[in-house]
Amino acid sequence: MEPRHHGEKYDISYKIKFRRVRTMIASRLLQIASDFVNDYDKMKVDGLLREAANLCSNRSANNIHFANQSNQIRAQADKIIASTRFRSYPKCYLDFLDTTPISASLPSRVARFVKSGITGNPTTTISSNEFNEIANVARAAVAEMRNLVNTLERMNVERLAIPENSLSVEFFLPRTGFDNSVFEYLGLNERVDSIMIALSEFVDNDNHKPELIFTSTTDPIIGFGVSVGAAYGVMRLISGLLDIAKKSIDLFSSIRMLRENSVANTAKDMQDVAEALTKKDIEKLVDDIFRSLKSELSDGRKNELRNTVTIHAEALLIVIADGATISLSPESLTRLDSLKPDLTIADAPTLAQLQLESGSKTRELELAVQTKGGHGLLRIGQKEPEKN
Repeated sequence: MEPRHHGEKYDISYKIKFRRVRTMIASRLLQIASDFVNDYDKMKVDGLLREAANLCSNRSANNIHFANQSNQIRAQADKIIASTRFRSYPKCYLDFLDTTPISASLPSRVARFVKSGITGNPTTTISSNEFNEIANVARAAVAEMRNLVNTLERMNVERLAIPENSLSVEFFLPRTGFDNSVFEYLGLNERVDSIMIALSEFVDNDNHKPELIFTSTTDPIIGFGVSVGAAYGVMRLISGLLDIAKKSIDLFSSIRMLRENSVANTAKDMQDVAEALTKKDIEKLVDDIFRSLKSELSDGRKNELRNTVTIHAEALLIVIADGATISLSPESLTRLDSLKPDLTIADAPTLAQLQLESGSKTRELELAVQTKGGHGLLRIGQKEPEKN
């Protein structure tokens, strides 16, 4: 939603991306619609658009006054961008919203439009009519989402329930990650489940088992209900694996180039080094996570659980490079300030920081994969499945 130069007509027609729309259960739609409406109400997005339109319709020769008012409006827009719930939303749901007309009216996008349109200079700031057009589109979107909330609530659609003192961690696995193979899909879910169970036992002394919270189809999503400590361990793991995946994409891209240029021996040597470095990075990551979490288990059991997470993290890294994500669910975001993990280090990142970091790193990894043609790169050297 970037404004055109002053004087040009702003095109507010929706540009819907032609992607396959993911199946969404009613409870999750209710959460998304509620967050949308609550953001608009709490952050007074409509008021921001009115102030912007009023300023532009009363342009004054007093440039200092106009500049001061512009700065206030832009500061308000910055607060909306920094505070909107959708800022922390898992990427798979933001991708879903991008397939809908509602995406153009997300609070952060409206706020960015305001920041771009209000320049502080009366001659270059866009017209009030353009702000009014955007405001009309936004109001229509809010009305639609408010009606959706009311309709779903009248139909007794319940919100997804997360156990008290727990968070929901969701595993999203695009079909490219398992090639529609039931065997591969179940195997990957078993690995994620093993990681959740190991971290739950480590921080909760086996008193808190992961619970099934949510499932969705088409591109499968599974939500695991875990304690805050286990959720913290998972999010630390995912944030670190995203860093390792990006680094590995660069290494294996070079290996592929060597193979394509018939330098097989050098490629094999480099691959051995790359795999060893990746394994070492994962082991260090898991060690750091386990050192940051408090546990009352014996040292022997701690080592067993650490090894379990390391083994399964190595396999998880490959599907993360192919687009799989693990993140806190939208329903969990409201609990981040009230639930604190029991940590051994005071300066550890918070769950909210890890959620934001993971979203940013996921987008960076996706760009790296697109740039280097990295889909399947980390599968180099894996034995190909036998074909019947």
